[in-house]
Amino acid sequence: MKKIIISILIIIAIFCLWKFVFSRAIKEGSPEDIVQWFIEADLSGARLGGQFGNPSDAFSYTIWQGAPGYDEWMVVSGYSIKETEIKENEAEVEVEFTCLAGNLEYNNEGEAIGIEQCQSEKETVSFSLVKKNDAWKISSPHFVPHISKETAAKFFEANNLSLETSN
Repeated sequence: MKKIIISILIIIAIFCLWKFVFSRAIKEGSPEDIVQWFIEADLSGARLGGQFGNPSDAFSYTIWQGAPGYDEWMVVSGYSIKETEIKENEAEVEVEFTCLAGNLEYNNEGEAIGIEQCQSEKETVSFSLVKKNDAWKISSPHFVPHISKETAAKFFEANNLSLETSN
């Protein structure tokens, strides 16, 4: 009898946890809202994981549940939503990011020695969204995390690095 009660409690706990995770993934909003929420989670470091955030905070807005670890990122000072096009259950949201710095730069020993400069000051990303179960989800692109200067500073401080860009 004790085993049955414990089994039932475990099943209820798993169901409640699944319900909580699923309810977070079905956050309602317009395509612009979904993209904005994804970007805000990304800027705070959610896709970096670890001490910077919970990847599910970003991936709850996508049709994919996760991604492999990232070796690259872009440090941005801001973004703006430029254009949105909605056709039935599909949408495109164009976003322009202002780049501050690019990827980490390493020496021959594999030690991070700084950050590369951006290839260009502005980067435009087109987000494709699909409507599933009455909720918009980002279906593409898969791109490197875009983090804020504050998030980059925390990462660099934790790893004893400088925020100076290299030439």
